[in-house]
Amino acid sequence: KMLLIRLVLPVLLLSVHVGAISPSDGCVVLTGANGFLAGHIAEVLLEKGYTVHGTVRPATLQKKHKVQFLLDLAEKLPGTMTLFPAELVHGSFDQAAEGCSAILATAFPLPEGMTDSNSSDPAFLEYQVSAGVEGTDAVMDVAKRLHMKVVLTSSVAACSPTKAKRNLQPGQGVYDESDWGDVSSAAFMNYHYAKQRQEESAYAWNEKNGNSVELASILFPFGVGKPKHNETASSFQVFTGMLGALGPFYFPLEDMHVVDLRDVARAHVHVMEHAAGKGRFIVSPPRDQSHFPGSRLVTLFKEKYPEYPVATIPLPMSLLAAVSPDKGVSEFVGGTNTMIGFDGTKIARELGFEYKYADKMEQSILEMVDAAIEMGIVKKGRSIGQSELMMYALAALIALGFAFVLLFRCCCGSKKAKGAKAE
Repeated sequence: KMLLIRLVLPVLLLSVHVGAISPSDGCVVLTGANGFLAGHIAEVLLEKGYTVHGTVRPATLQKKHKVQFLLDLAEKLPGTMTLFPAELVHGSFDQAAEGCSAILATAFPLPEGMTDSNSSDPAFLEYQVSAGVEGTDAVMDVAKRLHMKVVLTSSVAACSPTKAKRNLQPGQGVYDESDWGDVSSAAFMNYHYAKQRQEESAYAWNEKNGNSVELASILFPFGVGKPKHNETASSFQVFTGMLGALGPFYFPLEDMHVVDLRDVARAHVHVMEHAAGKGRFIVSPPRDQSHFPGSRLVTLFKEKYPEYPVATIPLPMSLLAAVSPDKGVSEFVGGTNTMIGFDGTKIARELGFEYKYADKMEQSILEMVDAAIEMGIVKKGRSIGQSELMMYALAALIALGFAFVLLFRCCCGSKKAKGAKAE
């Protein structure tokens, strides 16, 4: 009888429908718990009374100031938080996952010392792809073994751009969950390629293993809103960079779409808790609420922050392409690959999710910038306009010309003096 149980039990467990998750089902794992988005997810979970097992890199766990905000949240809210060290490698999540019912996998590879996806180290581009895939496979392995539901943090970078839709104009179509990007490649729009490979690997793993894990993925555009702590993400830096980080220049992201991270966090937990929460879900407001091109942000920031050096000049694509190891950076920054926007209605239509902040995007962006000011990331100063910059450039050219003439005269005078002395 015991032998029969040992043979049949694993099969029965794999056929059990995990379905909806609630605090009574046991702990949930939150990977990359100290991240920009993960901080918001942690708050939602703790408010609902979950026992949260957060994983962070071992080196990060040693730096109390990077994780203390998570423990502080747990002190104020009904749930509990325990932190575990983990890397994006096989077996690393085993300890944190014991006894848990779900994994919210937000962790994405960033080597120590690298702050965003446009790192100047070419080795990072390859690492970002390989570690993203390995970390996701590690999550799927432990989820299968312990029969856990997985909600993977993906990005609209995984579903766009596509050759079929990249040149469409607003009203001619929209990106949705059926799309998979086919323009990016290794070292060409590398972030897009890495996120696509990460998400594809999760579904490929599941198919190879008989769809033994209940898997969902959340895709969203640039996340905005007030951070839970002083750690900032690349999306945070794109916006705050428009207030002086690059001098008078800003990244001309004219097809940029945004979503409030509080809605993204709520969506992760909503999908986890819903019995039908499987497959891909885009979380994005309609285009008329989500579309914030760089030029629109310049106007907004000049109005709201007159005492700060708001960038007003688009960064030349030729300069950006020259200094970036990603050969597709000008395609991503200066193109119109996602001008049509993203369809975020499936999660509402199928799972009853309600957006709380879709009509407050401008306020969410300003809250993020206000936080940057409080942190001291943005400093007061005067903006430099394009005409003023051209005047400075002209003055510099004139000065350089005078210097060249003086140098030429000095050299010629020295040669004449030597010739007269020789005579």
